[in-house]
Amino acid sequence: LSVQIHPDDRYPGLAASESGKPECWYIVDRSPSCGLYLGLADGVDKGRMRRALESGADVSAMMVFVPVEPGDFFVIEPGTPHAIGRGVTLVEPQRVMPGKRGVTYRYWDWNRRYDAQGNVSADGAPRALHVDHALAVTDWNLPRGPSIVSRIRHRAGAPKLDGTARLDRLCGRDGPVKSRDFEVARITGTGKLVLEPAGKLRGLTVVSGTARLYY
Repeated sequence: LSVQIHPDDRYPGLAASESGKPECWYIVDRSPSCGLYLGLADGVDKGRMRRALESGADVSAMMVFVPVEPGDFFVIEPGTPHAIGRGVTLVEPQRVMPGKRGVTYRYWDWNRRYDAQGNVSADGAPRALHVDHALAVTDWNLPRGPSIVSRIRHRAGAPKLDGTARLDRLCGRDGPVKSRDFEVARITGTGKLVLEPAGKLRGLTVVSGTARLYY
């Protein structure tokens, strides 16, 4: 995935039809030694990042690489540069304001080029980047290095598919990872489970097995 960032809903560069797009990631599977790029390394400031982008340098070297395991969960706050590494399969809940389009700004795209059909080609053209917007919405005051990971990650462990059905909260106002935008939980096991009324829209992603909903 290209190195991206999402703005806060209050960013003045958004059009009336646009929204921020906070998101979260639940790791389903990964190849050995694969992971995510999350946040900036120590010493990376706006000027250094702009110079790297203008020179075509490897921007991933200025970020924190985080190896992942199945069951890891992350909340990606607005203003956090991020990218999904090769070999990672995940579920990505997103929050977009109703009636609007969620905005993603691309920092960098690994210096790839594409042909007219969207296939990687050395003879093609690079994807459009949004450097000015990306730098403007970056939260340069976020924790750096491992500190940001401890703030936004919950290690739920690989799901246990045997046993009775259970619900494990991953994030929310009172979850293992605090979030004002999301309430996410994982359901595992077999059997009936009663979900408490939420009073708002819910989504269900079935990663493995079968789910039947009764209401």
